[in-house]
Amino acid sequence: VKLETLNFARLNNAEFTYFAGQFIAFIETATAEALHVSETTFAAMKANHQKLVDLVDQSRTAEETAKIAETDKQEDDLLSFLFATVKSACNHPIAAKREAAQSVYNVLKPYTGVQSLPQRQQVQTVDGIVLDLKKEAAAAKIATLGLTTEVETLAKRRIREPYR
Repeated sequence: VKLETLNFARLNNAEFTYFAGQFIAFIETATAEALHVSETTFAAMKANHQKLVDLVDQSRTAEETAKIAETDKQEDDLLSFLFATVKSACNHPIAAKREAAQSVYNVLKPYTGVQSLPQRQQVQTVDGIVLDLKKEAAAAKIATLGLTTEVETLAKRRIREPYR
């Protein structure tokens, strides 16, 4: 048998595990004694291979991940609704609602695209949105647009959010 240079860094976990298993099979066929591999070393190698087999495709996703993803989706949906409603109301036939929408739109404009930010950035940005929309001038406009419940829901989610 002629061994060539092996580049283990190019193997993924599953490929390396397969290689290690085949190497163990080779040692078993040729016998550890004939290859001058001590029984202790060979036993340790087999035990480590079994650990590797167990770990190679083990899920590393925490149960909280699904909860965080669902919470994030709900928040994104609420934000999308808020942005779309305000933008749509900018063309409202009633002047008071149209003016309120334009004012709130100007408050929200710097936050456009918040839903696609990485989670930690989104958390801080949404805190800013809630703070800006709860200011007296914006709160009155939000009430005119009938979006008080949505802003309150967003604010409560920020306070109760266990995955911040």
